Amino acid sequence: MSFRKYREALHIEREYPLTKEPPRMDFLVIKKEKDTVIDNAVGKIFRKHNVVENKNPNDSLNSDVVWKVIGYAGLYKGLAEHVNEIPAEELTISIFRNRCPRELFKEWKRKGIEISHPYGGVYYVEGVVSLPLQIIVANELEEEEFLSLKMLMPGVKEKEIRKFLAYMRTLEKPGERRDAEAVLRVSVSANVEVYKRAGREDEMVNQVVWRLFGDEIEKVVEEKLSDSVEEVIEKTMTDDQVSYIKIVMKKLKMTEQEAMNFLDIPQDKHAKYTEMLAEEMEHKKG
Repeated sequence: MSFRKYREALHIEREYPLTKEPPRMDFLVIKKEKDTVIDNAVGKIFRKHNVVENKNPNDSLNSDVVWKVIGYAGLYKGLAEHVNEIPAEELTISIFRNRCPRELFKEWKRKGIEISHPYGGVYYVEGVVSLPLQIIVANELEEEEFLSLKMLMPGVKEKEIRKFLAYMRTLEKPGERRDAEAVLRVSVSANVEVYKRAGREDEMVNQVVWRLFGDEIEKVVEEKLSDSVEEVIEKTMTDDQVSYIKIVMKKLKMTEQEAMNFLDIPQDKHAKYTEMLAEEMEHKKG
């Protein structure tokens, strides 16, 4: 009634659908213990509840994507069982990308939104939303402890590969070495050309890649398959993806489904990986 005289200019859509598909969690929540102090560049901003968007780290970032993640944070808070169970002052938002969103930053600065750059790869944003908001640019992160994260991204640098291989040589526990090799396999899959170039220039890189993929590469030559080396390497990723799911579950305390969503594994492959994880568990019990 209050808007009757504006009815020609207003269009009401009842029960507006928020998505074309059934809604599902497209974000990660990291919960921090109250008295825990995280002393690295990414974690300094963290409070008790930390919404992290990392689904497509190599995609471009625009204001609509940012507002989508803000919406995730609002849903996470608003869907709690009790009123104000998750206080706004205990909530933060982090968005990971591989490249710096320069156009978005220019747009924000034109609008008077403040962007500070306290650490390499870390950008604090004030003026978009009242919650602490940071943009993490993975390929700009400087601290050594983020090396594993950078290794997973497309565009890894040769010097970072050498650093990671040197780090692998210091690992003594079998579980740690398996985790590191799983990271390396994902890195090779995402950066085949970089590894080929690095292998030609560095014998250590060449030896490690051949140790991990040598059998598959030789099989291509012997059987004269039409597949390229890159395609063969991609085929070997199935078992390694299972290893990486386990790493994410262990390190980030996630369920299988949450880990697969975090790794951006297509929905139609979830059942296959769930079955492989279950078979592995049964084998260990036996």
